[in-house]
Amino acid sequence: MFNEGQVQHLVTHFRYLDKLLGDATADLTPSADGKLFELCIHDAAPEERQVLMTHVQELRAILRHFIQKHSLPDTLPPTSSLWAFQLAISYARVGVHELLPSYLGNYGRVDDSAAAAVTQLAVDLQKPLGRLEAYLKERSRTSE
Repeated sequence: MFNEGQVQHLVTHFRYLDKLLGDATADLTPSADGKLFELCIHDAAPEERQVLMTHVQELRAILRHFIQKHSLPDTLPPTSSLWAFQLAISYARVGVHELLPSYLGNYGRVDDSAAAAVTQLAVDLQKPLGRLEAYLKERSRTSE
């Protein structure tokens, strides 16, 4: 059903989703390891944590069911560091796009000077990201 590249893509994303869910649930309670820099104020009440954990378990069950139904592996062979770098650049481009005023406006009104500043920042960041992406794509073509 899924080719090798699609399987790797799906499993990689499932692993990432699982990590995000794990990080989010870990942030609900203070760490026992004495972290110096907590990222969150631990303000979830026990009943709220339970509700959130129930939903996270449901999400993981859906992923687990999909993996089993389609006989996907739960591990992947090591991947090329160049491929991983290319994937990171793709995510970085999405992250830069989310700096634009249309996204920043979700946090309150964006005045014209702020909109211009973040738009220019996005343009400035996309240029080297585009060059990196082009370089990596060219390298992958010449190595085939």
